[in-house]
Amino acid sequence: MTNCSSLKKAVTCTAWIRRFCHNVRCRPGERKIGSLSPDEKRDALHFWIRLAQEKFYFAELDALRNGTTLPHHSSLSKVRPHLCKDGLLKATLRTNEPSVIILPDLGYITTLIVDEAHRQCFHQSTRTTLALVSAEYLVRRRTVLRIVSSCGRCRRYRGLPYNSAEGTLPEFRTTPARAFSKVGLDYFGPIYVDPGETKVWGLLITCATTRAVHLEVVRTQSTEDLQLALRRFFALRGTPSLIYSDNAKSFKKLSGVLPRSTCWRYIPEASPWWGGFWERLVACVKKSLKITLHQCRLSYDELATTFYELALHLNLRPLTRDNEDAALTPAHFLFGITSIRGVVSPAVDPAATLDRAWRNRRRISDHLTRRWTGEYLQTLRTWNTSPRGRPVRTPSVGEVVLVHGESTRAQWPMGRILSLIPGRDGHPRAATIRLKGRITRRPINKLYRLEAAQDVTNAQESDHPSDATTNPLDVIPAPPTVTTRSGRVICPPQRLVL
Repeated sequence: MTNCSSLKKAVTCTAWIRRFCHNVRCRPGERKIGSLSPDEKRDALHFWIRLAQEKFYFAELDALRNGTTLPHHSSLSKVRPHLCKDGLLKATLRTNEPSVIILPDLGYITTLIVDEAHRQCFHQSTRTTLALVSAEYLVRRRTVLRIVSSCGRCRRYRGLPYNSAEGTLPEFRTTPARAFSKVGLDYFGPIYVDPGETKVWGLLITCATTRAVHLEVVRTQSTEDLQLALRRFFALRGTPSLIYSDNAKSFKKLSGVLPRSTCWRYIPEASPWWGGFWERLVACVKKSLKITLHQCRLSYDELATTFYELALHLNLRPLTRDNEDAALTPAHFLFGITSIRGVVSPAVDPAATLDRAWRNRRRISDHLTRRWTGEYLQTLRTWNTSPRGRPVRTPSVGEVVLVHGESTRAQWPMGRILSLIPGRDGHPRAATIRLKGRITRRPINKLYRLEAAQDVTNAQESDHPSDATTNPLDVIPAPPTVTTRSGRVICPPQRLVL
């Protein structure tokens, strides 16, 4: 019976087999022909229900047949069961309604019956499915909840993504280093310039340690324009040892022509929050340009000059919460000063010798490093409340998942997890998956569970506030899942031991 993924198929196949057995045993004139009758289908359904009741309620059935009382640990003591003429175990209702058939909690026929009712009510909640099943059967709500939460169609449209615990900051963000030695970069735009409403883009490069900003204007997002912009950046700020970016094609093509001392790393695909330390500054730049330029159209040279001025003032922003005069800013590390006045109105001391100026610059550098370690790192120690919530069950290798895409949820592709990419704390943050015949990476926050869960904790329904407390004897471990020939995930029966 586990080869049947629907109640209709199981009942129809059983009814045809029972008719065949009947026609073989009876005389030629008594054979049944034609399509199946409703009585034959009902007898086939009752056949499987009797088998399930014999398996899970054997003690209760023996007691009823012998005329003795039910076992004291029986879960049917509150429903007053009795045997019918056809051998079915039914419950006597307190409301004087006709008796209904008792369905075992872990019977496979129960899974098919509840699943059929769930389809008939258009995949609605557990309460609606339970109301439809309760018209003919007696079944517990937790059983219906387990089966409804295992519905593949509902999991595709209502399933939640995996969550990962918030990780610690990487070492290149918490280790003192010179400005722009470890950077992250990204494009933003487009921005329209005169003449002819030409589109250009901005390239933001930010230091991962000092949070300094460098802005460049590029005409296109091609590899050639990006290479020229990086050459200008290297000439002004020095060659960085580490570059982080997303997976843009121009970034991928340029990684092979960089100096050997530079390492270019990429965040997983479709995970912009992994580059949060440059995405936050992209938002600041876009907001400042939107408010300042309004509807103005600058020329290319004017826009380039505006970008340099905007980068200067962004580097004057405070990194700590001290007063304005004593706050630590990225400009301190770029210009080697201890006060912002040295940038706005630099003081010139013609009497200072070269050796004295070098020693003064060395003292300033050591002073800024101590302030960065003692003040700025203090603000990064506390944990923020993660918007992703608390982590739930992590994915496993070989699991089939639904991959978040740009189209509607019905068109999201499915993939298979090949390996997990853990963080420094050992918790998986991303996964290598096989998607549409190719191997790629995705964060686990973009992967949605499709396989049936081993528990029903994720089936949160606000319309059942009274079911928060249950009898400890009612807690039944969910059985292992089985995938049928049609690809449907089902829960086979399992012996209940209390």
